[in-house]
Amino acid sequence: MSNIKVNGEIGIEEAGRVLSEALGDRYKVITGGGAAEIVVRRYPLISAPVRMSWTDGTTNFEVHGTGFVGLRIANSFGIVRTVDHALRQGFRDRIAA
Repeated sequence: MSNIKVNGEIGIEEAGRVLSEALGDRYKVITGGGAAEIVVRRYPLISAPVRMSWTDGTTNFEVHGTGFVGLRIANSFGIVRTVDHALRQGFRDRIAA
């Protein structure tokens, strides 16, 4: 799991756009789930949900791997790191200390 804290209240659509731009066409970024969650998918079994929450003028991103135990571990070292890096690069000027 990865946690990223960003100054300011970031909307789901803005976060999705940042992820799409950073990750390119190889990844599918899904923002329309209705909850405060974005799903980043590379293949059907390789995905990472990004949960968003807002507190005191900051946006918190939690990125998790999915799947059974072995697959979840693999996703934690693969796509979770990739999504974490994309968020940190996309919001690099606003990362909270």
